[in-house]
Amino acid sequence: MMRSLGKDSGNAVGQGTGVDSWLDFSTSFSSEHLASLNKHLPGRSFLAGGAFSLADVAVYFACAAAVAAAPPAAGKQLHLCRWFNQVQHRVRLLAPSCPVLPPTVTLNIFSPVAVPLPAKQPATSSGAAQSATAGSAAGAAAAAPACGVGTEKSASASSPTEGKKDKKKKKKGAAAGGEDGDGKAATPAAAAKGAPGEAKKGAESAAPAAAAAAEGDPSKLDVRVGTIVKAWEHPDSEKLFCEEIDLGEGANRNIASGLRAFYTLEEMQGRRVIVLANLKPRNIGGFKSNGMVLCASSEDHSVVKIVEPPPGAAIGARVTVSGTEGEPATPAQVQKKKILEKCAPKLKTNSDGLPGYDGVGVFNVDGEPCVATIPGAFVS
Repeated sequence: MMRSLGKDSGNAVGQGTGVDSWLDFSTSFSSEHLASLNKHLPGRSFLAGGAFSLADVAVYFACAAAVAAAPPAAGKQLHLCRWFNQVQHRVRLLAPSCPVLPPTVTLNIFSPVAVPLPAKQPATSSGAAQSATAGSAAGAAAAAPACGVGTEKSASASSPTEGKKDKKKKKKGAAAGGEDGDGKAATPAAAAKGAPGEAKKGAESAAPAAAAAAEGDPSKLDVRVGTIVKAWEHPDSEKLFCEEIDLGEGANRNIASGLRAFYTLEEMQGRRVIVLANLKPRNIGGFKSNGMVLCASSEDHSVVKIVEPPPGAAIGARVTVSGTEGEPATPAQVQKKKILEKCAPKLKTNSDGLPGYDGVGVFNVDGEPCVATIPGAFVS
């Protein structure tokens, strides 16, 4: 049965991939080996080489009982859990009627991350500030006579020059308040002198809102689970694949992806992917592309891996970022508000190779994380 599964996986078993050594490992497996498996798997989706093979099947059958007896706690032995979860689902897809399949083990791989909301700043207005100033001035005036230190004499002893200065100050203060020195309404020109200060306050209060608008909001991205139904090489480009992808919408989408340097045509056929689905269609090399297959790439773009949805995630299921919530934007809004451009700098994989939004959370479907296998990579 395992030989049949290895053949179905499309791998040449034992041709320089280390499959034979993993087969030997599976025959002597014990629960103590789970930790060494976890150490082997960071940055890897499979045990031997870059594709599913008989090595994965044999070790899965060998360790299934140990994992079922003591499933790792959430966030523990993450790489082992990720590998085990995808292999147990893939084996069931390849051999659904096999009578010796181990029972499915439910693993709580994803541990939610609580992201505190920023504290709201207390609203202030010029009217409140003025009333507070007026109140303090009134309090000071009421307290002055209670001091009992010859208030009248000190007032009458002031010099004529000081009196003129006081009158000028009163006139200036009245003009700022919209009245002239006699208490009459000031002219529009005089009242307008205070406008620049008010405009500055308005600009300052609008600054936080502008900064918030400049930040990306990953909840506005509509990312969906899909399957490549058909793939072919672009006739006029050495870099592009053309794909028909089923996103559960009734009609397949046509999408172009620059992946020919990193995947063979056979590896693209039937592959499960996640797709950014709320982009406006555009022509790429004369091919109308309606969406984007998300991939993780190293800084120098020498290594590129397609982001894989969680095993068992339904076609068309929405992929969200943990710690965020909200309805996705329309394609027109994504383009007009430059939502993707604002989010792009923070679309990354973490140290475990899990893609998401840097500092916020990971891409997941109902709590099960997506996988890209390249730590610290950009996702696009």
